[in-house]
Amino acid sequence: MIGGIDGKFIRLIPLTTIGCLLTSLIIAFLICIPLSRFVLENTSLKENKKTKVDVLTEKAGKWLRGWLLAIPIGNRVRAGIVCIMALATFLVAMSLMADLPTIIYPKEDRRPLGVTIRLKPDATLEDANRVAKLAGDALKDKPYFSNVITHAGELSPYSLVTINDYLQESRAYHLVGVSALFTPKDQREKPAYQYLEEIRETLKESFKNEPGLTTRLSADLSGASSEDPIQIRLYGENPTILRDIATEVKTALGNIPGTSDIRENMGPMRTELRFKANKTALSFYDLTEADLMEQIRIATSNNKIGSFKMPGSQPDLDIQLSMASRANSRGLIPSGIVSFYELETLSVQTRGGDFVPFLSLVNPIVESVGTNFIHSDGVRSVTVQSRLSGDTTAESVYAQLEPELKNMIASWSEGYRFEIAGEAENAEETYGNSAQALLIAMLMVFGILALLFSSFRQPFIIMTMAPLALTGMGFGFFILQIPISFPAMIGVIALIGIVVNDAIVMVQMMNHHRADGMDIYEAAAHGASDRLRPILTTSITTIAGLTPLAFSSPSWFPLCMTIIWGLGLSTILALIVIPALYVLFTKQPIRQQ
Repeated sequence: MIGGIDGKFIRLIPLTTIGCLLTSLIIAFLICIPLSRFVLENTSLKENKKTKVDVLTEKAGKWLRGWLLAIPIGNRVRAGIVCIMALATFLVAMSLMADLPTIIYPKEDRRPLGVTIRLKPDATLEDANRVAKLAGDALKDKPYFSNVITHAGELSPYSLVTINDYLQESRAYHLVGVSALFTPKDQREKPAYQYLEEIRETLKESFKNEPGLTTRLSADLSGASSEDPIQIRLYGENPTILRDIATEVKTALGNIPGTSDIRENMGPMRTELRFKANKTALSFYDLTEADLMEQIRIATSNNKIGSFKMPGSQPDLDIQLSMASRANSRGLIPSGIVSFYELETLSVQTRGGDFVPFLSLVNPIVESVGTNFIHSDGVRSVTVQSRLSGDTTAESVYAQLEPELKNMIASWSEGYRFEIAGEAENAEETYGNSAQALLIAMLMVFGILALLFSSFRQPFIIMTMAPLALTGMGFGFFILQIPISFPAMIGVIALIGIVVNDAIVMVQMMNHHRADGMDIYEAAAHGASDRLRPILTTSITTIAGLTPLAFSSPSWFPLCMTIIWGLGLSTILALIVIPALYVLFTKQPIRQQ
């Protein structure tokens, strides 16, 4: 149900859970039952031998049964009040959870860090070496780095984390990369991502005498994708206009607190000499643009048209049709045009056999162009990207940026538009798919329960455990200020399948007591009290098992907290709400046949 890279990233969790449940079911029937018969065959149980836990649970069950009959389910009116209070509590929890920030994945403490430093487009290798040395000297003595490697003229491998990174140039004199590895967690005072602002300020201070530099930090924070969370995709045909719009968007984005490493994927501007065909001159000499392009291509590239046989074992000499070869210290090498003045020697042959100077057929134009031209859905596009610092979320940034973008678009030329991408786009798809998966899971559980109980009312009673579980999750997340994330949504789906077990055993026991002749009130109270011990035992062991996992990694924390808080509070509420609903929705008593 959950597509894209996020679905592939999380798919192993349900597959593993399903496999373990099926395996445990087979083991329970094929191994545990025969083994218990063998182990307990000669065991004699002493009558009336009760442990302290047995005595405690019996007292607790007796007290719960009396309390339920006296207050919550003393009559239908009280049972209705209990259900209304449960609904109100659920709505309060949902309102509290609505105020929490939303992220896709929590930040993780991971060691690799890539730094990308871009110099001016006309920088030389000497410039790259100088900047690389400055960066290395600034970072090498940091106690939280185990090693630092600089790359003059190329990007760090740690910076190439997405497909878009690989599509752009990675080797050029205006590029400097730094590969840094943080020390292990136990050798640092805080997580690696909390050092990023300090590193950024350190580099800024080191480059204060190097104008025109831009620095970007690429830290592996977590999740299925390492793309920048903030992405605004701009569409249009003219690259110059697109760059102006991108600059406007970058300025607006830079004014929002919490944004960092703002960039666009068009790359630095380079000055190029371009030639536009003079159609009047071409028509006068009876030439076409295709004729002109073909002759210029042959003249300026190395085209092998044959070879000259050399005597003996000497290699043959290639015969090439191109510009004249030049001599250098290593011998003759074929070469194309390297200066503007050589164009004066370039001629184009007409159909009549005459030669016309190339420069008389074209108009030279000096233009500044980008190094990358990206197309999305067949349309030229530029993506403005930004990372986040501190506790800033993509949701809060987009909330401030979107009104400004809508004001900007009014001044753009026709055919130019923007599109929100990045984490916002992924969140919409991911949370939408998660909601569909949750709905389908609840429908499947309801269908199975309807077949099991041969009723639609009792499955409805059991499925009320879902909002009770969400109530616990809402209060827990609000108290701990845990952001809503994709792992939390996966925890909700898993939680639904866990919490219905408490209601199933209670409703089944209530039906059993009614079959023995009890009235509805007595059956509801006994059903809850008789199942108190297994319900509490199951919930406590589940919570105990998830607690170490919750604190093992930030990615597991929201998932485990969803189940821990949801299961913990729903277990307590279920002992009150399920009997109340049973009283309200049960009309006729079951009589023993």
